[in-house]
Amino acid sequence: MFRSNTNDNVIYKFSSDYFYENYHSVIPDIEQHIIRIKNYKELSLCKDLRWYVYALTNDDELILLNNPMNAIDLVLNRNDYKINNIAAVHPMLVYKEDFEARMVGEVAIIYDDAGNLPVSVIINNKSGHYRPLAKDLRYVVDFFKTVLGIDSNRIICINITC
Repeated sequence: MFRSNTNDNVIYKFSSDYFYENYHSVIPDIEQHIIRIKNYKELSLCKDLRWYVYALTNDDELILLNNPMNAIDLVLNRNDYKINNIAAVHPMLVYKEDFEARMVGEVAIIYDDAGNLPVSVIINNKSGHYRPLAKDLRYVVDFFKTVLGIDSNRIICINITC
């Protein structure tokens, strides 16, 4: 993985050689395991109070692993979700994007009291493959504010340092 910074545009890149050596067998089936979000309406595909592994692309598309987890599963069983017997990992989400992402981590979507509309999110920067910096969570915050219309006071960022 490397992080490049040009014109205040951060790009995290994972090694395609490493990916193809270790994860190539998942490529035919990845698309059926992900959700692509480009607008507020598509956010409703997510379940309330569930965590998703995410990658934000350079084209402002949020890609989620379609494996909603409660907090206990997120902490204790995150690597149990497999695609073709291989644990699902962040680079799988951006294989079509040349393994590049503006940010990666985990996100929880929180709905209103009626359970109808997404109104808040909790995001973090947890990824063992990319190891993104906490300061780059700003890209995901900006995506949720500008693209999805979530109030910035309702976006909670958590820095994962281990």
